[in-house]
Amino acid sequence: MNKLDISRIPNFCAHEHWGSITVFDQTEGGFPADIVRGMLPNQPVHLMHLILDAYFGGFVWSSGSEPNLVAKTFGFDNVLEVASKAPARQMEVLQPVLRYHRLQGAFQCTRLGIQRLYGVDIEHAKPEQIEKLDEQIGRNYLQIFGWYAQAMKKASFSHLIRPVHPDFYYKQHTVESATAEMAITNTILRIDPFCEMWKTNDKSRDWLAAQTGVDPADAASWQAFLQSIFQQSTKFRNTGIKQLQAYTRDLDFEAVSDAEVKFRGELSPTEVRTFQNWIVNECCKLASERGWPLQCHTGTHNMPQSNPLPLKNLAARYPKVTIVMLHNWPFQNECGYLAQTTPNMAIDTCWQPGLNPGFLQESFQKWLNYVPLHKLMCSHDSTTVEMAVGSGVITRNILGEALSQQASQLGYSHQQMLQAAADMLHNNAVRIYRVGEEYIV
Repeated sequence: MNKLDISRIPNFCAHEHWGSITVFDQTEGGFPADIVRGMLPNQPVHLMHLILDAYFGGFVWSSGSEPNLVAKTFGFDNVLEVASKAPARQMEVLQPVLRYHRLQGAFQCTRLGIQRLYGVDIEHAKPEQIEKLDEQIGRNYLQIFGWYAQAMKKASFSHLIRPVHPDFYYKQHTVESATAEMAITNTILRIDPFCEMWKTNDKSRDWLAAQTGVDPADAASWQAFLQSIFQQSTKFRNTGIKQLQAYTRDLDFEAVSDAEVKFRGELSPTEVRTFQNWIVNECCKLASERGWPLQCHTGTHNMPQSNPLPLKNLAARYPKVTIVMLHNWPFQNECGYLAQTTPNMAIDTCWQPGLNPGFLQESFQKWLNYVPLHKLMCSHDSTTVEMAVGSGVITRNILGEALSQQASQLGYSHQQMLQAAADMLHNNAVRIYRVGEEYIV
């Protein structure tokens, strides 16, 4: 059988961070695009911003490379000065950095996305082509949400879900920009900020208390506080809850009674853990009442504490909450086991292409003949729409090849494998997040 062409099957982007780049007004507590509806760039957007984003740029700097020092050897103060003063030279200045980093998944996602959307391969473009590309990027980001919609259509992306802070439901940049964003965006409420609101003085908690009219200081007031924010989120197309405690602790969120919790003050590490366990369980109760899923980071950081196996207990406690395990690497075996053996647990491969496309190939090899296909989804967890589009190209190529092999080895039809691709790319997310309609091949 020829390799399946799944390039036009819709892909549901159920976990994205578009706008998480450095050209937005800075907001305390995280990326502004995750905190303020309709957030717009506060300066021109350049190619360099897309390349040295939070992910690839983070990988570059964390490995010990110093792009700004490289820029100085070319006579610039830093790499962003190259973008603003000599845009045609951006790729030239990056070459000493890319020498060691060009094969990494995050760079290849952005490179392929730019090639798909702009028709330019930045690795082989001439300086005048880079300058023209830079101008196009700047123009597109002047109308950022219209650009997202245009790029999504070109990439056959069907829907967008952004994880956002609780503040997002109360803050907007402008009425016009917030309206434009919400016309194309669904949200998922991050609950991890609540897990840090135990300190005596906490600006975020106190600001949200002013918005809700509830100062959370004990079990009853915390329950009312959370109830109010959950209700507010429904006004802005919210689809569920999300947390990332796997970056700082293990994922065993034991059930605790109200009496065990100290809700504010100078808490010991044990008391902080108890508070966090209570918060996650209370949020799961509210999600259960609404039929909402819980997205949960697994792996990639804080290993081995980010092992997903303890989530089985949380899933058993809240059978109406589908726990979607994000990222999965290097715990593909554990995630596969949980999805196979637990009715309300599922997998989203998001970020695997950005980490290493080989991780995605390995995951499909482990899962396709073990995990039921309605438990698998393929988002991208990208900081820009360009990166997401490139991740989509990689995902479709790898998935198409894997399903072609299944068809050849097991004797299934082209139509059956196309439908399997449609379920993984789109339909399973439609069912879990209750957004949109299924795509029938």
